[in-house]
Amino acid sequence: MVSPLRSLLLLAYVSCICVVVAVLSPRIITLGSNSEFRVFTLEDFELLKKPATIDTAQQQQLADLQARQDSIDKALFAQAIMQQTADSLAALQPEDTSKSGRREKIEPVNTAVQKIEFPTTNQLALDKFFEALRKLAKEDDFVRVVHYGDSQIEGDRITEYLRERLQDRFGGCGPGLLPPETRKGMRQSIQTDFSKNWRKYAYIDSKNSPKHKRLGLLQAYYSFVSPLPPEATDKLQTAWVKYTDTEYGSELLRKAERMKLIYNTNGSDLDVEVRADGKVLSQKTLSTSTSEFDIFELDFEENFKTLKIDFKTEGDAEVLGVSIDCESGVAVDNVPMRGSSGAEFSKIQKDYLKKQFEALDTKLIIMQFGVNVVPSPAQSYKFYENLLYRQIMFLQSINPDANIVVVGLSDMARKNGLNYESYPNIEKIRDAQRNAALKAGCAFWDLYAAMGGHNSMVSWVNAKPSLAGRDYTHFNARGAKLVAQLLYDAMIFEYEEYKKRMDD
Repeated sequence: MVSPLRSLLLLAYVSCICVVVAVLSPRIITLGSNSEFRVFTLEDFELLKKPATIDTAQQQQLADLQARQDSIDKALFAQAIMQQTADSLAALQPEDTSKSGRREKIEPVNTAVQKIEFPTTNQLALDKFFEALRKLAKEDDFVRVVHYGDSQIEGDRITEYLRERLQDRFGGCGPGLLPPETRKGMRQSIQTDFSKNWRKYAYIDSKNSPKHKRLGLLQAYYSFVSPLPPEATDKLQTAWVKYTDTEYGSELLRKAERMKLIYNTNGSDLDVEVRADGKVLSQKTLSTSTSEFDIFELDFEENFKTLKIDFKTEGDAEVLGVSIDCESGVAVDNVPMRGSSGAEFSKIQKDYLKKQFEALDTKLIIMQFGVNVVPSPAQSYKFYENLLYRQIMFLQSINPDANIVVVGLSDMARKNGLNYESYPNIEKIRDAQRNAALKAGCAFWDLYAAMGGHNSMVSWVNAKPSLAGRDYTHFNARGAKLVAQLLYDAMIFEYEEYKKRMDD
């Protein structure tokens, strides 16, 4: 039996050895080009006695921004209540002959926390988009914004509130372009249910690689048709998708006037039945050539809670997306590409994507990537600058009537000892994104700077209420809304400057 004294002596010896290691060893031991071993030091021991240092200036700025955001949200809520009352009264009045029934809402101009940057050779890099927005105030027109990004925008985060703000000011409604199959529970405002036989084909964020290059604006195509044995006599295959309003979104998001089904039947017939709250709105047999897509449009006479679409075919039909929008105003699409660094656009058949951008009236493309580049440290990110530049130029070449704004990556933090701090390569990647955008003649918005710069993600996580998750990478719902407001402020500030130039 071991005596207590010998156990205490062993513990003392081990403690002494640990102290010697902590004093004499370097903090970091490099094990290879991409690996390192971190040694517990006396400095870490001191950190145990005090909490991580939080930038008080950043905390105060976030508190001010959150207070302003709460004020905006209260005003929007009060406005929605007033609009519901006005709509009830309008039902007793003669019908408005205008489709939109509204004009541009005038708001106070707020100085942007972080302004949009423009290339010196193209200070008008957003004028086409601004011109389209201003046109909405004079006539019933349509403007589509496509927001591409990595997991930072997944679940309609950031996009949803940007959509609400733009539609509140310029008109429009609906959630935009939706896939027929998605991860469960991703979007708070819309529940998507679907038959189990849907398959997503995409270059990123999919188990199935595309069999061809004819992908849609959602950077994918969706099929429910599985291979049948040659001896099969019944070749009819079916699928369905149902969109349900969860009543968590804005009033404008929950409204709908028109559906557009983008599809390719690959030369065969596709039977489609559309139901709203169980009521059949349309039954149609659709067909396209083997290499072209088409769009089936359906107008809604009233709002609904659920929209279900049933599909039947004996061919090899593909669905590229379902847009639910207003007949005029602004539509904003959320297109998350989990795991992407923004390198997949040019893999799509150029003319096929070009025609879709044109058919869906796309006037602005937002590109928000970079999170997936951070974990791979490099001395230089010139390779990423060149990669992103090629993708921007590709999108410009197929949609010259639309503008592009590149949103720089957000701050991300990792654990260093017992504290969290920004990854050391964030600013290098941000600079590569800025260089690519400005070189391509596009606008650039620095989200990292808008957040507060170095270690700002730590402040966002520790804000009261918190604005980001404990992974120190992704915004939570409240943080995503604040990012959207900061981007909206930057866009509207430049829009007002555009109007001044045009009126001079």
